[in-house]
Amino acid sequence: MLVDQTKAREMITRLSAMMRYVIGYNRNNLVSVAEELDFLDNYVALEKIHFEDKLDFSSHMEASVKNAAIPPLGIQLLVENAIKHGIGTQARGGKIQLSLHRQNGHLRVQVENTGILDASSASNGIGLQRLLERVAHSLDQPGTFALTQTSDNSVTATLTLPWKDYENLHR
Repeated sequence: MLVDQTKAREMITRLSAMMRYVIGYNRNNLVSVAEELDFLDNYVALEKIHFEDKLDFSSHMEASVKNAAIPPLGIQLLVENAIKHGIGTQARGGKIQLSLHRQNGHLRVQVENTGILDASSASNGIGLQRLLERVAHSLDQPGTFALTQTSDNSVTATLTLPWKDYENLHR
């Protein structure tokens, strides 16, 4: 805070928005993708300050997915894992690409990041297990998760959820 008051102010503002989201979602088992992406914007902005020039984040989504229902922090968890296990392990940092689209009655969330898959820890994440439990409970159908080495220096996490329209759930 003493070095850069502008960055400190931005970080506090984003952190407070994130806290409001987390406190608010305790009342809901599901949020819209649009709400989750607003939270994710704040999270990524904080991580970009932390990693400086080492984190390059981009996203692409079909417009129709913004109203899909998703458990809170579902997308954020995938991006956090990409940062922790991918970008954070690279001296030069790297890229994270988020894509969301509707496919065969499902919401498909993909997070591709710079990195090398550590096979010993690829499926041991308690956070991912809990996310899939929340998906099955909240959406009344199971979801799937896959983690693959997609190129020499790229890992892709794919979360597939049953499609539910968030607005129709709250009518």
